[in-house]
Amino acid sequence: MKYYFWIFFLFSYLVKAQFFAPAYPNSISKNNLIVNYDFANPTSYAGAGTSVASTNGINLPATLSNSPVFYKDPGYLKFNAANAHYMMMGDLKNYYPPVSSSSRSGVFTISLWFNPTAANGVVLSDLNSTTISGGYHTSDIEMVGGYLKFSVWPKTTLITSASTVSLNTWHHVVLTYTGNSIVAYLDGALINSATYNRDGPAMASLTSSQYFALAATESTHMGSGAYGNFLLADVKWYATSLSAAEVNQLYLDEAPEYDLVLMLDASKNYLSYPGSGTTWNDISGNAKTATNAAGVSYSTSGNGIMYYNGTSTGYTDFNFNLGSATTLSFEMWVYPTTLTNSMFFGFNLYDVYANSGSLGFNSSMGDNYGITAAQVSSLGLLNNWNHYVFVMNSGSYLQNKIYINGVKQTLTQIQGSQNTSTVNFNGGVGRIACWIFNNNFMQNMYLSKFKVYRRELTQNEITSKYNNSTLTFIPDGLTPATASTSAYQIKQDYPSSTDGFYWIKNANINGGAPFKIYADMTTDGGGWTLILKNSSNSVWSYANTIAYNTSNPFSTAAEITSTSSSSYSIIGWADYIKKSSSGFQYMIEAGTRGNYGGIWTANAAYSFVSNSNANSNITLNTKFGTWNYVASNNGMAPRMPWYGYVGSNTGYYTLSDGTGNWWGTMISNNQYYSPSPWISDAGGGAANANPGIIWYWVR
Repeated sequence: MKYYFWIFFLFSYLVKAQFFAPAYPNSISKNNLIVNYDFANPTSYAGAGTSVASTNGINLPATLSNSPVFYKDPGYLKFNAANAHYMMMGDLKNYYPPVSSSSRSGVFTISLWFNPTAANGVVLSDLNSTTISGGYHTSDIEMVGGYLKFSVWPKTTLITSASTVSLNTWHHVVLTYTGNSIVAYLDGALINSATYNRDGPAMASLTSSQYFALAATESTHMGSGAYGNFLLADVKWYATSLSAAEVNQLYLDEAPEYDLVLMLDASKNYLSYPGSGTTWNDISGNAKTATNAAGVSYSTSGNGIMYYNGTSTGYTDFNFNLGSATTLSFEMWVYPTTLTNSMFFGFNLYDVYANSGSLGFNSSMGDNYGITAAQVSSLGLLNNWNHYVFVMNSGSYLQNKIYINGVKQTLTQIQGSQNTSTVNFNGGVGRIACWIFNNNFMQNMYLSKFKVYRRELTQNEITSKYNNSTLTFIPDGLTPATASTSAYQIKQDYPSSTDGFYWIKNANINGGAPFKIYADMTTDGGGWTLILKNSSNSVWSYANTIAYNTSNPFSTAAEITSTSSSSYSIIGWADYIKKSSSGFQYMIEAGTRGNYGGIWTANAAYSFVSNSNANSNITLNTKFGTWNYVASNNGMAPRMPWYGYVGSNTGYYTLSDGTGNWWGTMISNNQYYSPSPWISDAGGGAANANPGIIWYWVR
């Protein structure tokens, strides 16, 4: 029996989006939970449409009206009164017994987590119709002047909170009804109770249906007539009246979900950053703002990322409500391009510090407590996206923890020793990618998300958060941080990609670091990576034929087709770029694009750096121009280009067989040819002896 319980618990945990799934209080009967609308759970609402499912399996969907804004991460709806947003819960009549005589015989508890963004507006309404102005309709919970007011039909306010409710803060609100009394709770504590008889001429209408609406109003009967302005994360409805102890336990179990106090998200799906400007909005619910300095730029690549350029203005200043917290957790997705004398983030004199390849905690004493350079290397942190969680304590960093991709790391004192007097959070004011004390120690990196929790996250929470966010980064090739594997792969993933520069990476190329290529995304369906552009006979040698200007010397598309711009070769990397599982294709052009060449399909085993002239099992798919195959080395021969000496050792990459004439050579340093001997008139077509420029592509 225990085995099945834990299987169910694990499944429930993993389906939560970002907030973790709380343990359900044992004192509350699960059988009495009728509906649970949970916006942190994608099984409840995935982000599209108007229907919200109950997570506990009962088919009582809620309906959204006028498109309230959904924040997938951390998981809530935003109701805006100006847009008349509201949500109608399903008909609860079968779980809420009808009227007997002049009083309601049923009982209920409604529990909700909400975050008010204005001092006025209806929170919960009581109706017998799906139309907010039809049948009976009145407010049960309402914000009025910052106070929470509670009632149940047909009464007006029965209970008022003793003080105003903090705006832009998550609160747990509970209302219980027993047939002749109500009890109201705020953040686990009793506000007050009221006893009355629910009667009146309209009671007969209560026998039909029972609906509840969130944020809806109607000016005549529903409170002040103001729609609600608040964030909504979770709604539970019980066919029982929870006791004070049960309400408090429910609050204690669920409150840790709402300890997220800052969330900066560059993803274009999350409404945190508008795409331009210096303001980066907090979407945790605490309504803070961060400010990007001039050295921070935004890219829509990979669903949206921030880039910190490593200069004195490459940073973001942030602040959050620290309160009395002495332990914080920082969750982020980071792609660092350097790990030397730089800081991921930090406070006045307390930072996450990268130095000489290591990564750890610093107290401004030339110290570092964390993971060594050897650990960092084995984890592949440099030039890669990884999920980080830093648990930081005030007073001593020896209690701190680092998790990489959900795995807790072993920490050591790498250099120096800590200054305990500086290990503090500076009132919640900090800086990303720089030292806030001054503009030194700039971090060059890409950042997708930055979250701060006012407590230590558990191992299970960290694992869940990592697992639920691994698909955030899309390799569109538009930045080093979103590098793909080839132009071909980019075209498959993004069919609308156009000709231009992209970033690709492979563990076997360029030390594993991303590098820039030029891609043809239109010819014959696109997906071509340029591996050779030859416009000169003066720069080549046998040694540099397969690797020349590999950092890509071009900045504009016009330079790709110019005979006056640099030559370029990454032929030596082509075997790792080609689509080799079922063969691959290469394309050759000379003189002008789409001329004196063609497109071929080659055997998957053939190599671009082969020294053999025997790789002749190729298929000509498309011919560019009027040339013909020849057997006498006067033009293009039916073989894949190979790497070797031809033409009295002045040609290095050729289609000829290496004997006699050496027409069809793509790379040469022979001064009599521009840039290399290509096609003579003996080829049986138009001659193109000196094309001026030759291109070579792979897909």
